Amino acid sequence: MNDRDAQLESLLSTSLKCTQLEAEFPPILGEAWVLPYINPEIIDAKLLEYYPTLSRELTIWVSGKESAPDPAAFALAVSTLTALPKYIASIKDLDITQWNLTGLIFPYQKKKVLWYSEFRTEYDGDLAIAFTGDTANEVTPCNANWPESSFVGVPYTVVSLVHLISKNKISVPDFDHILNLIKVERIFGTELIVPLIEIVERNVAVFEASIYRHIVTKLKAIEMYAE
Repeated sequence: MNDRDAQLESLLSTSLKCTQLEAEFPPILGEAWVLPYINPEIIDAKLLEYYPTLSRELTIWVSGKESAPDPAAFALAVSTLTALPKYIASIKDLDITQWNLTGLIFPYQKKKVLWYSEFRTEYDGDLAIAFTGDTANEVTPCNANWPESSFVGVPYTVVSLVHLISKNKISVPDFDHILNLIKVERIFGTELIVPLIEIVERNVAVFEASIYRHIVTKLKAIEMYAE
């Protein structure tokens, strides 16, 4: 590990704080470790070449439980931050004068390397770019939410649907089992696709028709990745 890696590892180790997630963002279930509103120059002064107006708007999210960040996600965060300007520069058709980098998310790792970058415009537009590949050093960018059936979109879909059920206080038998899995297991999202489909389809009468169709459509689109 070089000095730069050591500095970034120290920054994350000492500054990340565990928080309970109760919203649809970030695409991590349960708890996560967060470092909010840091100056990008702490990571790399080159970032200010891309985002000269960006100041203390960047938030880093690392998956994990209350005891500690997830080791694989934490290691990926460190290695990613050391080369972040390179990754941002690899995003095609991104007008850096219009989009500000506001978030970096490192979910639980499943099958392939995956992390997300979130951007926002002054007009409150949002853009999520996923970086995925076979190794941390060989990732390519793609839209995290298109197509909706893509593997990289699974965490976004599952997190939003879990919170949709919770937010609407829908009384669904066996849903507590899902919540308990989220609490005790390192859940990426693929693990919940089949259980969610089974629970929802067994309890059609519990849901409003529009909500039921929305949930089933979303889950069926990503069912191929179920584990």
